[in-house]
Amino acid sequence: MPTPFSFGWIGPRDDVSSLIALRRAIYGQELGWITEGSEVTWDAYDQHSTALVVVDEGGQLVASGRLSLERDGPLEVSDLVDWRGALPPALRDAPAAEWSRVMIRAAHRGQGLFRAMYALGREAAVRGGARLLAGASVEALRPRYQALGFTYLDRPFRSPFFDASPTYLPAYQELP
Repeated sequence: MPTPFSFGWIGPRDDVSSLIALRRAIYGQELGWITEGSEVTWDAYDQHSTALVVVDEGGQLVASGRLSLERDGPLEVSDLVDWRGALPPALRDAPAAEWSRVMIRAAHRGQGLFRAMYALGREAAVRGGARLLAGASVEALRPRYQALGFTYLDRPFRSPFFDASPTYLPAYQELP
């Protein structure tokens, strides 16, 4: 049975208008974290990252996630919290990637997109030479990420980039 979704990667030089619209809809309208004119929907980290995009059969962007490879530029989580300082010493200097800005339109949640997107993001991080996959989430999503093998670090932080930032917790996992 064919999947009703297609997955692909886009970079900062591609047309990102639908990605920005999705971020505005979820961060602004759904979650209320940003105001209408906020620039957080496209930031400096996007300039050296790629985005996994998920499109439905009608061509609408329904989900996305951002993958940043440390070799290409700084990781947002690293700029916001000292997560590496909480790692076992043997891992502190390992090359890392960050899986962030994962969002799925409400109508498409519960259809396996989160796991499928994570698997593709993890594969791309490994191909990019990362030994660690880092990220951060709100407490409510902790069980979901732990089920994927992430270890949470007791370093709560708030993002200065969101007008109404929730408290995040950094997490990481080792890659093969």
